Amino acid sequence: MNKKEFYIFSVLLFAISLIFTLHTAYLMFSFFSAWILFQLVLKRNKTILILLVSLLVSFFLFEYAGSKILKRRISQEYFSELSHYPKPDANKGFNEDGVRTYLDRSVFQFSQDTLNIIFLGDSFTQGYMVRKDQSFPLQVGALLEKTNPGLKFNIANFGWISSSPLLSYFRLEKIAAKYKPNLVLLCLDMTDFHDDLKYRDRLENPRWFSPFTFFLYRFNLAQRWLEFKKGLRFSARNPKIPEQRYFILNQPLAKNRKYLGEIERNIRSIADFCREKLQAKFVLIMLPRNIQYNPLETPHNRLEPGEYSVQGPYVMEPFVWLDQFRQKVKFPVFSLLADFKNTRLFPTCFATDPHWNSNGHAVAAQGVMKILKKLAAENYIDLRSAGKKQ
Repeated sequence: MNKKEFYIFSVLLFAISLIFTLHTAYLMFSFFSAWILFQLVLKRNKTILILLVSLLVSFFLFEYAGSKILKRRISQEYFSELSHYPKPDANKGFNEDGVRTYLDRSVFQFSQDTLNIIFLGDSFTQGYMVRKDQSFPLQVGALLEKTNPGLKFNIANFGWISSSPLLSYFRLEKIAAKYKPNLVLLCLDMTDFHDDLKYRDRLENPRWFSPFTFFLYRFNLAQRWLEFKKGLRFSARNPKIPEQRYFILNQPLAKNRKYLGEIERNIRSIADFCREKLQAKFVLIMLPRNIQYNPLETPHNRLEPGEYSVQGPYVMEPFVWLDQFRQKVKFPVFSLLADFKNTRLFPTCFATDPHWNSNGHAVAAQGVMKILKKLAAENYIDLRSAGKKQ
């Protein structure tokens, strides 16, 4: 490279730095981009051109073929649409609706003469990584049978991986009526605040299913990719959807309020549907994460490394929101935070994954039972007889 070429290259590097980057940490990216542009425009380097075209073609082939392969793999267990409900699988305890029930009772056993309870939620409610009977909704069934031996009841666990209140509402509309519920419990997880925004956006703006994005999350690179994008000048400064999945744990509530309307609307929609269409009572229960009750849990988090601080200053903000939301609605609102803070069981989560182990589900089941007893004492529900509509 002679002096003239060096000057031209330097100007290109400086110009690209101004256009694409906000700070010097991205100098290498700018340098590489300028070098590629220099080779293509001034040197007319055919080898670089062919290599660049090959990379672009390979990436688009990967996106196209990878999307097909991933959808085919996912569709073996879940329906491929946005809601991704579990498919019927008797071996895994999913009935014809992709629902798990206490003692594998048929939907036909959910009659007007029994107390029928539906649990809504995501992987924590479903019982991800534990046996079906160890999930807290089904443990509640065992506790009900023990403490109320004369009660005729059924429990349906509608929870499934990566669900959210918005998707739970759609599922209620689709199949809840045939389970004749008297009580519907929505179990809220920390991912729901972001997932509801994401799913609403995908409903209104359908887009390509990207294997690139999938593998970023699969190999725990999503956070690094997010940090890289933040340094680009044309990256959205006020995104419609927060880039951080756990934004609710990483910043003050005041900064999050503009994002909370979606989940609040969806929760109210579920409550209204339960009251108006199902003639069922509705209860909201927030499930705590281990960072909110014991920082010693999950010491080697491989599922969500770096996505939130274990002892960050804002990890309790969701419960501040919950207390405020409780004042604005007419249905009962609870959390299991105190139950997990006061338990002597340890650990309640897996060492490499924040999902609850059998101990955690046992704590949650006991907490839900306390809520049911409180509701019965207040005559909100009846645990003494079969479940007639109240």
